[in-house]
Amino acid sequence: MTPFSVTKSTRRYRIVGLKSQRPSLPLSVWAAWREAGLFGLPSGALLALPVALRVGGPASLKFLVWLAATGLLGLAIAFCAGLLRMGRPLPSAVALVPLTMLFAAGPLTFLGSSIHANTHHRPLGAATFSVLAVGLLLMSMAFAARTRTSLNSSDVGKRRYGQILLCLGLCLSLALGLRGFLKVMLAANAHPAYISSILDGLMGLSVSLVGGFLRFSPRLEQVAKIAGPLAIAACVLAILVAMKYPNTSTALAHNFALWAVLKPS
Repeated sequence: MTPFSVTKSTRRYRIVGLKSQRPSLPLSVWAAWREAGLFGLPSGALLALPVALRVGGPASLKFLVWLAATGLLGLAIAFCAGLLRMGRPLPSAVALVPLTMLFAAGPLTFLGSSIHANTHHRPLGAATFSVLAVGLLLMSMAFAARTRTSLNSSDVGKRRYGQILLCLGLCLSLALGLRGFLKVMLAANAHPAYISSILDGLMGLSVSLVGGFLRFSPRLEQVAKIAGPLAIAACVLAILVAMKYPNTSTALAHNFALWAVLKPS
């Protein structure tokens, strides 16, 4: 006996079941983009607050920078989240990507700092790093695949073995990469723009991942049909309105790395 039942209405068939077993997929590609647009606007407004607070100037300039950053971040988050929502369900092998990145981050950081400190011939150092980095990535991928296989096993002993592998890989990566990461952060302490760019990027990536895999309630799915395109239009309108004032572009470029890259020369 299945937990679902099919009821026939005058217009269409409707599947009724447990809420936890509703499919997490959007109904269509357009629904994925509409929901991503609805998620992008408020997320961009929140992430734009630190950008506006970094602006030195009157409150009106801070507001204009916040307005422009809201539009830019809203469109960027909607685009990234829309791609993820459109591609669901992702292949199971995609789970190897974050595991491989976590396992390889520390060794790659240690390798790069060691080669930089002991190699005076830069082209030779770059070639050496490239070759060794490929090997490290392949080993990390194999280790991540073994860990994932063990974690997904139905056997309790194999799952426990996978947990041990996961903790071992994370601890090893942290031990090898922590010193290099702290050196980079201390060196960037004299350049606040670098730290703010890193933090903006990490927060934007995290929010985009949340938006890509967040499950919308049926009511929000209905709201997104109209509010999603309106949110995209609001982002574009916010950018156009804010950029009408001459000082907005310069202030935004000094405090927001994304606009510093996209700004017309």
